[in-house]
Amino acid sequence: MAASSGCEEESTNDVSFRIIPNPAWRMELLKPIHTNYCRHLLFKASPVDFQEYDMSKMTFLHFALTTLDILQSIETLTQKENEDIVEFIYAHQLLNPPDAAGFLGSTTLQLKEQKNSFPIQWYTSHVTMTYAALVSLLTLRNNLGQLDRYKILQGVAYLQNKDGSFRAGPSCSESDMRFVYSAVCVCYILNDFSLIDVPKLLTYIRNSLTYEGAFGSGSCGTEGHAAYTFCATASLVLLDKLNQALKPEEVLKKFFLFV
Repeated sequence: MAASSGCEEESTNDVSFRIIPNPAWRMELLKPIHTNYCRHLLFKASPVDFQEYDMSKMTFLHFALTTLDILQSIETLTQKENEDIVEFIYAHQLLNPPDAAGFLGSTTLQLKEQKNSFPIQWYTSHVTMTYAALVSLLTLRNNLGQLDRYKILQGVAYLQNKDGSFRAGPSCSESDMRFVYSAVCVCYILNDFSLIDVPKLLTYIRNSLTYEGAFGSGSCGTEGHAAYTFCATASLVLLDKLNQALKPEEVLKKFFLFV
C-alpha cells in the first residue's frame, strides 16, 4: 500500500501491479438528466429517429423503462402514461399462427384491414422482442393478465433447433447464445420450461464453453465472448443448472481474470 499516493498494490503469484484510483469513477450520476432522456425516448423522440431501428423498437422501450426503474424514477410516469405504454406493448402481441406466437418488434405491418394477412416471413414475432416486452410489462408492475401464456410458450418452443439452441424468429436463420438467453428468460418469467428440451439446451451451452474459460456460441470453434458468457451463465442460473452444467474449476475463472 502506497499511503502517499492512495494507490493499492496487489500481487498475483509473481506479478505485482498498482491500482491507481481514477477521479472520474467518483463522478456524480446526473439522475435528472438521465431520467429526462429516457422520458424523451418514450414520449418525444421523432419517429424518424427510430426509422432505422423500426423492427427493434421494443428493445428501446425496454431499455428506457428499466433505466428509469434502476434510477428509481419509474414513478415519474403518470398513470395515464403507464396505461398508454402497457396498451402499446400488448398491441405487439402476436398469437396466430401458433408457431409465430410472441411479440413483434414493430407494428409497421399490422394494418387493421389486413391484419395477419402477410406471409409469415414478413409478419412474425422475435424471441428477444418477446423477452423485452415481458420485462417492460413487469417493470410497469403489470400482472401479465392479457398474455396468452401457453401460445407464447409454444412460439418459443418452435424456435428451438435440433442442437438445443434457439432461432430469433420462425423464419430467421440467425441463431446464437443471445436467443438462448431470451428464450430462457421468457420461460422463466412465465414459470414453465416444460415445452422446451432442457437437456439439449444444456448440452448446447456446455458445448459452447471455450478453452479460454468463457462461452462462445455452439461447438463450431467460436471464441469466448463477454456477452455470450453473460447469456450462457445467466441462462444456467435461471434454469438452476449452473453447477450441473459446469465443473467447479471451469466456472469462468480464467476468463474473468483477464477480461
